[in-house]
Amino acid sequence: MIRFDFSHSVNKTTFLNAMQQSHFARPQSPSPDTSRDVEKNLVNRMVEEIEQSQDKKAIGLLNNLFITSTSQVLDKVCLNIFSKLGDVESLHLLHRKYPTPESISITLLPHYIRALQCLGGAEEIHVLARLANTFWGLYRAEILAAFESITERTGRIEVGEEVVHALQYLYDAGDEPEKIKVIGLCNVCMHQLLLSILLCGIESENRNVRKAAIRALGKFGGATAISALRRAFQNEQDESLLEEYADWLFRESQNDPSFPSS
Repeated sequence: MIRFDFSHSVNKTTFLNAMQQSHFARPQSPSPDTSRDVEKNLVNRMVEEIEQSQDKKAIGLLNNLFITSTSQVLDKVCLNIFSKLGDVESLHLLHRKYPTPESISITLLPHYIRALQCLGGAEEIHVLARLANTFWGLYRAEILAAFESITERTGRIEVGEEVVHALQYLYDAGDEPEKIKVIGLCNVCMHQLLLSILLCGIESENRNVRKAAIRALGKFGGATAISALRRAFQNEQDESLLEEYADWLFRESQNDPSFPSS
């Protein structure tokens, strides 16, 4: 049964009006055997109307539908709309309905991750890390995209070792573009142990990964990072990267007059 509370009475009116204009063929006097199909059609039309209208006010109705749903098909639809129109309450309900990674169906994971990508903040960085650490090998690209979107909103953020472990795994298992994305995240997710990923990057056989690691180490700063840059600079065989090394080492020498020149 579709339920509406008083706070969403305006949305209920909008919904009922939309139903009158529905393209679905509705029987004039549905029998008990067809009532479930009619209600299914009503629900489908409702979520379609919300998505097409881009109506932020209607999201409260969708929130109620999501938290009371026992259908994975309907949950998937709600999650997909959350990734476009969700609000703070939608995010709260995501945590309420899925309190742990194990409580999420594998088939819903990519849709859940995209909802976090749209709605998440600092706390959701750690949720994504738990997902990466729990479902090894699944949905790496989606998790990384969510990491990037959230950190673009939050800026630099202090993280725990759980995030470090997740990023290390995503780096180790990733292809070239994924490794480069992880290296970039090491400059916005603040933890000293993330330096180990950058040290892996600077020794990569892939030129583009090394180039990303050079920049990240320069931004990371600190004695260990700069020492790694100097050692890698001396061993670098690709002449096209030498200028990149020199640029960061020159910046460091300008910032620290005591920085050795050889």
